[in-house]
Amino acid sequence: MIITIGKLNFKLRKADWKDYDYCYKLFKINMKSYIEEHWSWKPEKFRSYFNPSQVKILEYNNKKFGFYQTSIENGDYYLKEIHISDKFKGKGIGSRLLDIIHSEAKQRGYKKILLQVFKDNPAKRLYKKLGYRITKDEQIFTLMEKKL
Repeated sequence: MIITIGKLNFKLRKADWKDYDYCYKLFKINMKSYIEEHWSWKPEKFRSYFNPSQVKILEYNNKKFGFYQTSIENGDYYLKEIHISDKFKGKGIGSRLLDIIHSEAKQRGYKKILLQVFKDNPAKRLYKKLGYRITKDEQIFTLMEKKL
């Protein structure tokens, strides 16, 4: 799928295991400081829940710059991960991706989408702006949902 935002055209494609190293590295760049603040960093943790059949890769000029992972758990649609490399942040890509994820969930018949975010992660502001509401505040995480 080709997606256009302003003058930026990027490709969204299904992942495979060859994408694992890239996804792990971007996850580490974006999340290691949050994880280390609350727990210890364990690289094997990411591998245990990385499932290429649930992951989409973002590419610009045939270079990867982000990914997201969704899953179905207990009959609910979850956004497990969404990561964009720093040089592509602030261009509206996150908002556009969330629109795409919402559409995917809706097409599959889901009425809401759920996610979990570190309480101190600035992405929480974007989720609120896009209509997510806090359903539970835990010690480390905020659980959020959006009706579709």
